Amino acid sequence: MNVRLAFLLAAVFGATAVTLGAYAAHGMEERLIASDVQEDVIQHRVENAQIAVRYQLSHTVAMLVLASFSASGYSRCLGIAQWLFVAGMIFFCGGLILFAVTGEIGHWAIIPVGGLSLILGWCFLAVHAIFCWPFDAPATPG
Repeated sequence: MNVRLAFLLAAVFGATAVTLGAYAAHGMEERLIASDVQEDVIQHRVENAQIAVRYQLSHTVAMLVLASFSASGYSRCLGIAQWLFVAGMIFFCGGLILFAVTGEIGHWAIIPVGGLSLILGWCFLAVHAIFCWPFDAPATPG
């Protein structure tokens, strides 16, 4: 993934996470109450939205860090990690938000796929750190 695209995607994911977080905090509960949804179900759906927002924001920051690393040097593992984070945010966070907003469980299958994508993204980042880190970089003065 090129650096410009990585920063652009991080900006989009960051903006949508903040927007969804604001909706979960200030509008979702009232909308669900107006739709005659039971209170325990409302709490569960709002909690799912908050989980999605937390994961999306934390992985947005990870995307920014990876984009910064990509600017100084690129590895295939780093690029794969970036794309896995994108897929994870779309499927895991997006799936949780869809459930929170609609209450429909027909799309639940995408949530574990997204979670696995996020996990694999971190695994590829570890592979990058082990095998692709610049070992010949000069030591920083201490």
